[in-house]
Amino acid sequence: MSARPVLLPLGDDPSWRQLTQRWRFQEEHRPRLSTGEETMDALLAGGWPVGKVAELVGAASSGKTSLAVATVAAATARDELALWVDASGQFDAASLVAAGVRLEQLLLVQAGEPGQAVRAVELVLEAGGFTVVVVDLGGEEPREGRGFRQEERARLPLRLARAVERAGVVGLVLTPKPWVGTWAGVQVVFSPGKPRFVKEEGAGFWFAGFTVQAQVERGKGQQVGRRVAWVAGG
Repeated sequence: MSARPVLLPLGDDPSWRQLTQRWRFQEEHRPRLSTGEETMDALLAGGWPVGKVAELVGAASSGKTSLAVATVAAATARDELALWVDASGQFDAASLVAAGVRLEQLLLVQAGEPGQAVRAVELVLEAGGFTVVVVDLGGEEPREGRGFRQEERARLPLRLARAVERAGVVGLVLTPKPWVGTWAGVQVVFSPGKPRFVKEEGAGFWFAGFTVQAQVERGKGQQVGRRVAWVAGG
């Protein structure tokens, strides 16, 4: 008569506990890249986690694009290279320049859909040398082209996460609704704010931006659930 196997809960397995502790240590000490906004750096324990995809979720004028631009501006100011993959068709170079982005340090790729965007990231990051990559999926729910199979669509976030991890860069995905899912190292949800006007003596009022709010919904070592507000350009 064969012996019956002994079931040992993973939580009671010493090797499993060691593996879990090692993983937690690595996540807590993972390098960070500044977001370009001190308020968000404090919320994210120093900035975006390097080697992870950060998902920025929000509607138009919610502040997600402004934060991505601030991150790219800070990176290019340090003479670092950034990649911007635009699947929204709304890339505005003038706005980036006004925010301090050095275009000579930025590579722009136009993509028609998420599948093309992910493939572009995979190909470009193989060359190396980049610090941050932004994937802008636009203001509507991401859609794939005709003939794109469901299983291929489901693998896109995983492919993106693997490409970012291999390259050791920060990946920022701008989307109106959650798309990366569990493959996101951190997810920040942005809420549209009210326009803010500043009075200047002798010149009336001028538009200073939007008072937006951001809340961390997912992230290891992050202040999940905490909400912060700041003035963003849109």
